[in-house]
Amino acid sequence: MSDSKVSLLDRLLAIPVAVYFWWYEWRQKIRERIKTFFRHRVYRPSYERVSRNQGNPAEYRQTEMQLKPIGVVGSELKKLSLTFQNRDLEFKSGTLVEAEESISELILDEDFIEYLDGIEGFSHIMVVYWAHQIPKEGRYHPKVHPGGRKDFPLVGVFATRSPARPNPICVTTVELLERKGNILKVRGLDAVDGSPLVDIKPHIPSYNAPSNVRVPDWVKALTSYFSSLRQNKGRDAKG
Repeated sequence: MSDSKVSLLDRLLAIPVAVYFWWYEWRQKIRERIKTFFRHRVYRPSYERVSRNQGNPAEYRQTEMQLKPIGVVGSELKKLSLTFQNRDLEFKSGTLVEAEESISELILDEDFIEYLDGIEGFSHIMVVYWAHQIPKEGRYHPKVHPGGRKDFPLVGVFATRSPARPNPICVTTVELLERKGNILKVRGLDAVDGSPLVDIKPHIPSYNAPSNVRVPDWVKALTSYFSSLRQNKGRDAKG
């Protein structure tokens, strides 16, 4: 057999060998890509999926957020209606009714006067404040009885409106009575005197009243309980 024929045969034999090794290499790469996809997109928590393209997946845990109060609450209320004691919530019914009827002042720092321009056009506003009376141990208790009612199921803090939470931020919608410079007079604020103000937002019904709302049975029972307290308070006042 001539040298030219041998050379041609070698080349023909080399083609399937090259194809095999090319396919083997790419198969390995495809497998690795599939594993990577499931590792980062499916099995990891959502926060890691989001932060994967933003650097260290655990970076959010090391982030320190700085909240600077924009003002302070001036109120006759001295104690929260819902406090954390004995590893659970404790409810003070008298304080709740008193808060709903109380008149408070939101005293903003002078630097934020212009931030209030136009707020007078709203009848109600949302007050975001820091529940500073909640003790540190009360901020890291995962489950509580809603409203301090032991006859209600034990639920996670994030399923309640309890002020005892990792970041004791509370939001209350109140009636705006008047504005005088950097001071807003409101009715129905449950924040105690000296509570740091975090933010103020206008109450817009189309934004804050979604349709088809579903709540657990204990919420309905708690709402009914609060209503009965108000009615009893009203009867006592008339009597």
